[in-house]
Amino acid sequence: MPMQTTTYLYRPVLKRAWEIVKKFKSLWLFGLFAALVSAGGEYEMISRAFYGANQDTIFNNIINGLQTGWTEGAKLATGDFWQNLSQLIVKAPDSVLMAIFILLFILLLILFFIWLAVSSQVALVRGVAQANKNRKVSLAEGFTFANQNFFSVLGVVIILKIVLFALFLILGWELWLTSSLGLWGSAIYVISFIFFIFFVLVVSFVLKYQVFYLLLRKEGFVASFKSAWELFVANWLVSLEMSLIMLGIYLVASALSLLIITLCAGIPIIIIPFYLLTVNIAIKVILSILAAIIALVGVFFITATVSVFQWAGWVALFERLDSGDEASKIERIGQGLKNLPEMFRK
Repeated sequence: MPMQTTTYLYRPVLKRAWEIVKKFKSLWLFGLFAALVSAGGEYEMISRAFYGANQDTIFNNIINGLQTGWTEGAKLATGDFWQNLSQLIVKAPDSVLMAIFILLFILLLILFFIWLAVSSQVALVRGVAQANKNRKVSLAEGFTFANQNFFSVLGVVIILKIVLFALFLILGWELWLTSSLGLWGSAIYVISFIFFIFFVLVVSFVLKYQVFYLLLRKEGFVASFKSAWELFVANWLVSLEMSLIMLGIYLVASALSLLIITLCAGIPIIIIPFYLLTVNIAIKVILSILAAIIALVGVFFITATVSVFQWAGWVALFERLDSGDEASKIERIGQGLKNLPEMFRK
Protein backbone atom coordinates (compact mmCIF):
# COMPACT_ATOMS: atom_id res chain seq x y z
CA MET A 1 0.00 0.00 0.00
CA PRO A 2 1.52 3.40 -0.93
CA MET A 3 2.36 5.69 1.93
CA GLN A 4 -0.36 8.23 2.66
CA THR A 5 1.15 11.71 2.59
CA THR A 6 -1.95 13.87 2.25
CA THR A 7 -4.05 12.69 5.18
CA TYR A 8 -3.56 13.83 8.74
CA LEU A 9 -2.60 11.23 11.30
CA TYR A 10 -2.32 12.65 14.81
CA ARG A 11 -5.19 15.11 14.68
CA PRO A 12 -7.94 12.49 14.08
CA VAL A 13 -6.25 10.07 16.50
CA LEU A 14 -6.09 12.60 19.32
CA LYS A 15 -9.57 13.90 18.52
CA ARG A 16 -10.96 10.37 18.64
CA ALA A 17 -9.17 9.69 21.92
CA TRP A 18 -10.70 12.79 23.48
CA GLU A 19 -14.16 11.79 22.21
CA ILE A 20 -13.76 8.40 23.88
CA VAL A 21 -12.76 10.06 27.16
CA LYS A 22 -15.83 12.31 27.11
CA LYS A 23 -18.37 9.78 25.86
CA PHE A 24 -17.34 6.60 27.70
CA LYS A 25 -16.97 7.74 31.30
CA SER A 26 -17.16 4.15 32.54
CA LEU A 27 -13.60 3.75 31.28
CA TRP A 28 -12.39 6.27 33.85
CA LEU A 29 -12.51 3.60 36.54
CA PHE A 30 -10.29 1.32 34.45
CA GLY A 31 -8.01 4.25 33.73
CA LEU A 32 -7.57 5.10 37.40
CA PHE A 33 -6.53 1.59 38.41
CA ALA A 34 -4.54 1.01 35.21
CA ALA A 35 -2.40 3.98 36.22
CA LEU A 36 -1.05 1.78 39.04
CA VAL A 37 0.71 -0.28 36.36
CA SER A 38 1.96 2.84 34.60
CA ALA A 39 3.43 4.27 37.79
CA GLY A 40 7.16 4.31 37.17
CA GLY A 41 6.51 3.81 33.45
CA GLU A 42 8.48 5.23 30.57
CA TYR A 43 7.32 8.86 30.94
CA GLU A 44 7.96 8.95 34.67
CA MET A 45 11.30 7.19 34.23
CA ILE A 46 12.39 9.82 31.70
CA SER A 47 11.29 12.72 33.90
CA ARG A 48 13.00 11.17 36.94
CA ALA A 49 16.23 10.74 35.00
CA PHE A 50 16.47 14.52 34.60
CA TYR A 51 17.11 14.71 38.36
CA GLY A 52 19.89 12.13 38.31
CA ALA A 53 22.68 14.68 38.18
CA ASN A 54 23.40 14.51 41.89
CA GLN A 55 25.36 11.88 43.74
CA ASP A 56 22.30 10.36 45.39
CA THR A 57 21.57 8.13 42.40
CA ILE A 58 19.44 5.05 42.23
CA PHE A 59 22.62 3.02 41.83
CA ASN A 60 23.99 4.29 45.13
CA ASN A 61 20.64 3.68 46.82
CA ILE A 62 20.57 0.10 45.53
CA ILE A 63 24.14 -0.54 46.66
CA ASN A 64 23.35 0.86 50.10
CA GLY A 65 20.17 -1.21 50.23
CA LEU A 66 22.06 -4.38 49.34
CA GLN A 67 24.68 -3.67 51.94
CA THR A 68 22.05 -3.03 54.60
CA GLY A 69 20.14 -6.13 53.60
CA TRP A 70 23.29 -8.24 53.70
CA THR A 71 24.16 -6.92 57.16
CA GLU A 72 20.67 -7.49 58.52
CA GLY A 73 20.53 -10.92 56.90
CA ALA A 74 23.82 -11.88 58.53
CA LYS A 75 22.41 -10.84 61.89
CA LEU A 76 19.28 -12.93 61.34
CA ALA A 77 21.39 -15.97 60.46
CA THR A 78 23.07 -16.03 63.86
CA GLY A 79 22.03 -18.47 66.54
CA ASP A 80 20.66 -15.70 68.76
CA PHE A 81 17.89 -14.88 66.31
CA TRP A 82 16.61 -18.44 65.99
CA GLN A 83 16.97 -18.98 69.71
CA ASN A 84 14.99 -15.82 70.46
CA LEU A 85 12.37 -16.79 67.86
CA SER A 86 11.92 -20.23 69.39
CA GLN A 87 11.55 -18.70 72.84
CA LEU A 88 9.04 -16.18 71.51
CA ILE A 89 6.97 -18.97 69.93
CA VAL A 90 6.85 -20.77 73.27
CA LYS A 91 6.22 -17.73 75.45
CA ALA A 92 4.02 -15.61 73.15
CA PRO A 93 2.52 -17.75 70.36
CA ASP A 94 -0.31 -15.26 69.92
CA SER A 95 2.13 -12.50 68.98
CA VAL A 96 3.88 -14.74 66.45
CA LEU A 97 0.58 -15.76 64.89
CA MET A 98 -0.50 -12.12 64.72
CA ALA A 99 2.77 -11.17 62.99
CA ILE A 100 2.34 -14.00 60.48
CA PHE A 101 -1.27 -12.94 59.89
CA ILE A 102 -0.22 -9.33 59.25
CA LEU A 103 2.50 -10.41 56.80
CA LEU A 104 0.06 -12.64 54.93
CA PHE A 105 -2.51 -9.86 54.85
CA ILE A 106 0.05 -7.42 53.40
CA LEU A 107 1.09 -10.02 50.82
CA LEU A 108 -2.53 -10.65 49.81
CA LEU A 109 -3.14 -6.91 49.60
CA ILE A 110 -0.14 -6.48 47.30
CA LEU A 111 -1.30 -9.35 45.09
CA PHE A 112 -4.81 -7.88 44.98
CA PHE A 113 -3.54 -4.50 43.79
CA ILE A 114 -1.36 -6.19 41.16
CA TRP A 115 -4.40 -8.10 39.91
CA LEU A 116 -6.55 -4.98 39.96
CA ALA A 117 -3.99 -2.85 38.12
CA VAL A 118 -3.20 -5.39 35.38
CA SER A 119 -6.85 -6.39 34.94
CA SER A 120 -7.85 -2.73 34.67
CA GLN A 121 -5.21 -2.17 31.99
CA VAL A 122 -6.46 -5.18 30.00
CA ALA A 123 -10.08 -4.08 30.39
CA LEU A 124 -9.13 -0.52 29.43
CA VAL A 125 -7.43 -1.64 26.21
CA ARG A 126 -10.45 -3.72 25.28
CA GLY A 127 -12.82 -0.94 26.33
CA VAL A 128 -11.17 1.77 24.24
CA ALA A 129 -10.98 -0.63 21.29
CA GLN A 130 -14.74 -1.22 21.62
CA ALA A 131 -15.38 2.49 22.06
CA ASN A 132 -13.23 3.27 19.02
CA LYS A 133 -15.72 1.17 17.01
CA ASN A 134 -18.70 2.85 18.74
CA ARG A 135 -19.63 -0.34 20.53
CA LYS A 136 -21.05 -0.63 24.03
CA VAL A 137 -18.50 -0.78 26.86
CA SER A 138 -19.36 -3.02 29.81
CA LEU A 139 -17.42 -3.10 33.08
CA ALA A 140 -18.40 -6.73 33.73
CA GLU A 141 -17.35 -7.85 30.25
CA GLY A 142 -14.12 -5.91 30.66
CA PHE A 143 -13.11 -7.75 33.83
CA THR A 144 -14.19 -11.08 32.34
CA PHE A 145 -11.96 -10.42 29.34
CA ALA A 146 -9.18 -9.31 31.71
CA ASN A 147 -9.31 -12.55 33.69
CA GLN A 148 -8.97 -14.53 30.44
CA ASN A 149 -5.85 -12.60 29.40
CA PHE A 150 -4.38 -11.70 32.78
CA PHE A 151 -1.18 -13.75 32.84
CA SER A 152 -0.07 -12.96 29.29
CA VAL A 153 -0.31 -9.21 29.92
CA LEU A 154 1.22 -9.63 33.38
CA GLY A 155 4.24 -11.21 31.68
CA VAL A 156 4.57 -8.18 29.38
CA VAL A 157 4.24 -5.78 32.33
CA ILE A 158 6.91 -7.65 34.32
CA ILE A 159 9.29 -7.61 31.36
CA LEU A 160 8.69 -3.89 30.86
CA LYS A 161 9.35 -3.09 34.52
CA ILE A 162 12.51 -5.20 34.60
CA VAL A 163 13.91 -3.63 31.43
CA LEU A 164 13.08 -0.09 32.57
CA PHE A 165 14.64 -0.72 35.96
CA ALA A 166 17.76 -2.21 34.36
CA LEU A 167 18.14 0.75 32.00
CA PHE A 168 17.69 3.21 34.84
CA LEU A 169 20.17 1.25 36.95
CA ILE A 170 22.75 1.33 34.13
CA LEU A 171 22.28 5.09 33.75
CA GLY A 172 22.82 5.63 37.48
CA TRP A 173 25.83 3.32 37.45
CA GLU A 174 27.32 5.26 34.54
CA LEU A 175 26.77 8.57 36.35
CA TRP A 176 28.42 7.14 39.45
CA LEU A 177 31.49 6.13 37.43
CA THR A 178 31.82 9.47 35.60
CA SER A 179 31.02 11.77 38.53
CA SER A 180 34.71 12.47 39.13
CA LEU A 181 35.51 13.36 35.50
CA GLY A 182 34.19 16.91 35.65
CA LEU A 183 33.07 18.39 32.33
CA TRP A 184 33.87 15.21 30.42
CA GLY A 185 31.76 13.24 32.85
CA SER A 186 28.82 15.59 32.30
CA ALA A 187 29.17 15.26 28.52
CA ILE A 188 29.27 11.47 28.74
CA TYR A 189 26.19 11.51 30.97
CA VAL A 190 24.25 13.71 28.51
CA ILE A 191 25.06 11.35 25.63
CA SER A 192 24.13 8.35 27.76
CA PHE A 193 20.90 10.06 28.76
CA ILE A 194 19.92 10.51 25.11
CA PHE A 195 20.54 6.82 24.44
CA PHE A 196 18.64 6.02 27.64
CA ILE A 197 15.55 7.87 26.39
CA PHE A 198 15.82 6.13 23.02
CA PHE A 199 15.97 2.62 24.51
CA VAL A 200 13.19 3.35 27.00
CA LEU A 201 10.90 4.51 24.21
CA VAL A 202 11.79 1.57 21.94
CA VAL A 203 11.04 -0.96 24.68
CA SER A 204 7.83 0.88 25.52
CA PHE A 205 6.67 0.93 21.88
CA VAL A 206 7.34 -2.73 21.21
CA LEU A 207 5.76 -4.05 24.41
CA LYS A 208 2.78 -1.71 24.08
CA TYR A 209 2.16 -2.98 20.54
CA GLN A 210 2.64 -6.53 21.81
CA VAL A 211 -0.19 -6.02 24.30
CA PHE A 212 -2.43 -4.83 21.47
CA TYR A 213 -1.61 -7.88 19.35
CA LEU A 214 -2.22 -10.13 22.35
CA LEU A 215 -5.59 -8.63 23.22
CA LEU A 216 -6.98 -7.26 19.97
CA ARG A 217 -5.54 -9.70 17.42
CA LYS A 218 -5.53 -12.83 19.63
CA GLU A 219 -1.92 -13.70 18.78
CA GLY A 220 0.34 -15.81 20.99
CA PHE A 221 3.04 -14.37 23.23
CA VAL A 222 5.97 -14.95 20.86
CA ALA A 223 3.98 -14.18 17.70
CA SER A 224 2.65 -10.96 19.20
CA PHE A 225 6.17 -9.81 20.07
CA LYS A 226 7.33 -10.51 16.52
CA SER A 227 4.37 -8.62 15.06
CA ALA A 228 4.95 -5.73 17.48
CA TRP A 229 8.61 -5.49 16.49
CA GLU A 230 7.76 -5.49 12.77
CA LEU A 231 5.11 -2.81 13.31
CA PHE A 232 7.55 -0.66 15.26
CA VAL A 233 10.34 -1.02 12.68
CA ALA A 234 7.93 -0.02 9.91
CA ASN A 235 6.55 2.94 11.87
CA TRP A 236 9.29 3.96 14.29
CA LEU A 237 9.10 7.66 13.40
CA VAL A 238 5.32 7.77 13.81
CA SER A 239 5.68 6.00 17.17
CA LEU A 240 8.34 8.48 18.30
CA GLU A 241 6.24 11.49 17.36
CA MET A 242 3.18 10.04 19.08
CA SER A 243 5.22 9.31 22.20
CA LEU A 244 6.50 12.90 22.32
CA ILE A 245 2.91 14.13 22.14
CA MET A 246 1.87 11.79 24.96
CA LEU A 247 4.94 12.82 26.98
CA GLY A 248 3.87 16.45 26.68
CA ILE A 249 0.36 15.56 27.84
CA TYR A 250 1.80 13.58 30.77
CA LEU A 251 3.99 16.52 31.85
CA VAL A 252 1.08 18.96 31.63
CA ALA A 253 -1.13 16.60 33.66
CA SER A 254 1.63 16.13 36.24
CA ALA A 255 2.09 19.90 36.56
CA LEU A 256 -1.68 20.39 36.92
CA SER A 257 -1.88 17.70 39.61
CA LEU A 258 1.01 19.30 41.48
CA LEU A 259 -0.71 22.70 41.24
CA ILE A 260 -3.95 21.29 42.71
CA ILE A 261 -2.08 19.61 45.56
CA THR A 262 -0.12 22.80 46.29
CA LEU A 263 -3.21 25.00 46.32
CA CYS A 264 -5.16 22.61 48.54
CA ALA A 265 -2.20 22.11 50.88
CA GLY A 266 -1.97 25.87 51.25
CA ILE A 267 -5.32 25.96 53.05
CA PRO A 268 -4.25 24.10 56.24
CA ILE A 269 -0.63 25.26 56.03
CA ILE A 270 -1.00 28.97 55.14
CA ILE A 271 -4.60 30.16 54.99
CA ILE A 272 -5.82 28.76 58.30
CA PRO A 273 -2.76 29.59 60.50
CA PHE A 274 -2.29 33.13 59.11
CA TYR A 275 -5.77 34.30 58.09
CA LEU A 276 -8.25 32.16 60.05
CA LEU A 277 -6.47 31.94 63.36
CA THR A 278 -9.48 33.06 65.39
CA VAL A 279 -11.96 30.79 63.61
CA ASN A 280 -13.54 27.91 65.52
CA ILE A 281 -11.40 24.73 65.58
CA ALA A 282 -14.24 22.67 64.09
CA ILE A 283 -14.38 24.94 61.04
CA LYS A 284 -10.61 24.64 60.64
CA VAL A 285 -10.83 20.84 60.69
CA ILE A 286 -13.70 20.86 58.17
CA LEU A 287 -11.80 23.17 55.82
CA SER A 288 -8.68 20.99 56.05
CA ILE A 289 -10.67 17.84 55.32
CA LEU A 290 -12.43 19.51 52.37
CA ALA A 291 -9.07 20.64 50.99
CA ALA A 292 -7.72 17.09 51.22
CA ILE A 293 -10.85 15.69 49.53
CA ILE A 294 -10.66 18.26 46.71
CA ALA A 295 -6.99 17.43 46.17
CA LEU A 296 -7.66 13.68 46.03
CA VAL A 297 -10.66 14.03 43.72
CA GLY A 298 -8.76 16.39 41.44
CA VAL A 299 -5.70 14.16 41.18
CA PHE A 300 -7.82 11.03 40.70
CA PHE A 301 -9.83 12.74 37.95
CA ILE A 302 -6.73 13.90 36.10
CA THR A 303 -5.06 10.50 36.48
CA ALA A 304 -8.10 8.60 35.22
CA THR A 305 -8.84 10.84 32.22
CA VAL A 306 -5.21 11.11 31.13
CA SER A 307 -4.77 7.34 31.42
CA VAL A 308 -7.86 6.71 29.27
CA PHE A 309 -6.78 9.39 26.79
CA GLN A 310 -3.29 7.95 26.39
CA TRP A 311 -4.46 4.37 25.91
CA ALA A 312 -7.27 5.48 23.58
CA GLY A 313 -4.76 7.41 21.51
CA TRP A 314 -2.36 4.47 21.29
CA VAL A 315 -5.15 2.02 20.41
CA ALA A 316 -6.51 4.35 17.71
CA LEU A 317 -2.99 4.78 16.31
CA PHE A 318 -2.39 1.03 16.42
CA GLU A 319 -5.57 0.36 14.45
CA ARG A 320 -4.48 2.81 11.75
CA LEU A 321 -0.90 1.52 11.59
CA ASP A 322 -1.91 -2.15 11.57
CA SER A 323 -4.37 -1.57 8.74
CA GLY A 324 -1.83 0.11 6.46
CA ASP A 325 1.13 2.47 6.17
CA GLU A 326 0.85 5.94 7.65
CA ALA A 327 3.19 8.82 7.06
CA SER A 328 4.61 10.66 10.03
CA LYS A 329 4.40 14.44 10.32
CA ILE A 330 8.09 14.83 9.47
CA GLU A 331 7.71 12.57 6.45
CA ARG A 332 4.69 14.54 5.23
CA ILE A 333 6.60 17.81 5.58
CA GLY A 334 9.56 16.31 3.73
CA GLN A 335 7.29 15.03 0.97
CA GLY A 336 5.70 18.46 0.69
CA LEU A 337 9.10 20.15 0.39
CA LYS A 338 10.12 17.68 -2.30
CA ASN A 339 7.00 18.61 -4.28
CA LEU A 340 7.61 22.38 -4.06
CA PRO A 341 9.77 22.66 -7.23
CA GLU A 342 7.16 20.82 -9.26
CA MET A 343 4.40 23.06 -7.87
CA PHE A 344 6.36 26.20 -8.85
CA ARG A 345 6.95 24.84 -12.37
CA LYS A 346 3.24 24.29 -12.79
